[in-house]
Amino acid sequence: MIELTLKYKGSRNYIHGSDFYNAINQRLSERLGGHLTRLAFKRFARHQCRLLLERPTDMRAMIGNGTWRTASDDDQRFWLCETETPVTDFYPFDEAAITAAAQVDSSSIFGQGCHAYPTIENIIVLTKQLNYWLTPDVAGKWLFGQIDLGAKLPTDWQEIRIKRFICVRNSFSRNHIHVDGADVGEIRFIVGEP
Repeated sequence: MIELTLKYKGSRNYIHGSDFYNAINQRLSERLGGHLTRLAFKRFARHQCRLLLERPTDMRAMIGNGTWRTASDDDQRFWLCETETPVTDFYPFDEAAITAAAQVDSSSIFGQGCHAYPTIENIIVLTKQLNYWLTPDVAGKWLFGQIDLGAKLPTDWQEIRIKRFICVRNSFSRNHIHVDGADVGEIRFIVGEP
């Protein structure tokens, strides 16, 4: 069991998926080597969470799960479970720094992004921007729901391209992730209320 101590991002009152990604990436890289291959969320977390490497006996606290590919090329499942410990801090976040130079065409967004933020932050913000551009009138907000990766995300890059290839009933989208021309995976967004 790994205790995660996270902060709220900007004005949000829930823990953002990118913060889970970054915390999982840091903790499991140190412990297992390798990289994240899947992260999926079932609901929002408003309290601190634990990262479990064994399936929890009580699934009521589970907010998400995923798979980690270890340095020895094994798949390690993990689960995120919410605790009763409150989140007591937040940090500022400037989405406009990522989207300012982004360009959108019929189904894609291209961004040189903001290298002050990790790659995952750029991917999520660009995907959110693309979904609002292509489908602005939704009953709720476009939210990060899942990411599947074929390789570790690079820390250095020149361009990120997100291409939406499926949108179901203006409430669910699947989007290819390309970093410097390489297809690194897929990110899914859903419409909901945080």
